[in-house]
Amino acid sequence: MGREETQKRIREYFHSREEEMVLDIFRLMRIDSLKSEPPPGMPFGEKCAKVLEEAVKIARALGFPVTNYDNYAVAVDLNDKPYSRKTAPCVGRKTDP
Repeated sequence: MGREETQKRIREYFHSREEEMVLDIFRLMRIDSLKSEPPPGMPFGEKCAKVLEEAVKIARALGFPVTNYDNYAVAVDLNDKPYSRKTAPCVGRKTDP
C-alpha cells in the first residue's frame, strides 16, 4: 500500500470515528488530574493515575495493545513494529516548574 492510500485510510478512519473520539476526550477531561502527593506506584498522584487508567480502557476497547510504564506514561501501539527514538511519538506535559 502506498503513502497516499495509507493517508486516505487514516483520514477515513478518523472521520468515521470523530464523534466517538470527541466523547472519549471529554470523558478524560472530566477527570480531575492535578498532580498530587504520590502514593506508591502513582508518581504523579492518584488523580493522574486515574486518567491514565481510563485512557488504557479506551485504547483497549478500540483493540489497541497498551503498555503502562509504571504510571509515568502509557503507550498505545498502532501496529506491531518496534519503536525507535526516531519514530516513537512522545506526548506528555511538564510536571515540575
